[in-house]
Amino acid sequence: MLSLSPVKGGALIRPGLILLQFWLLAIVTVSDYRRRQVANRWLLLLAVAGTALVQMAGGGPGPGAALAGLAVCALPFACLYYLSDDMGGADVKFAAVCGWIHGARRGLLILLAGLLLIAIVYGLSARRRAAVRSRGIPLLTWLAPFHGVALLLLLA
Repeated sequence: MLSLSPVKGGALIRPGLILLQFWLLAIVTVSDYRRRQVANRWLLLLAVAGTALVQMAGGGPGPGAALAGLAVCALPFACLYYLSDDMGGADVKFAAVCGWIHGARRGLLILLAGLLLIAIVYGLSARRRAAVRSRGIPLLTWLAPFHGVALLLLLA
């Protein structure tokens, strides 16, 4: 298991990683909402910062479990991506990042919680359903906050 033990002066590393993680989540969320596109570099930075943060907290998956989480979380989204015109590649990549950082079980719970919220919000709002028909649902915009909450719960 990757270990990032605190180093001299390391008291600033963890809060810095937390701020970086939430800054990256904000960039990814706004980009997905406005343009329905997210640059790969932001998702890669999100994965690296999230992995470091979770490993420092001592609750991260080992390398094998991280790879399994990546596959388990990305596979359903990849299938939907190829079967549907409404989902973008960034949604699949974000699901993979979630699985990589949190592992299969926690990653799937995060993604399912986000999807449930989307179903409730869009199911109850006729105006939002009309928007879905014209532009699609910005999935990543709804899934990213659950990733942030999961990180905060893990660090608490």
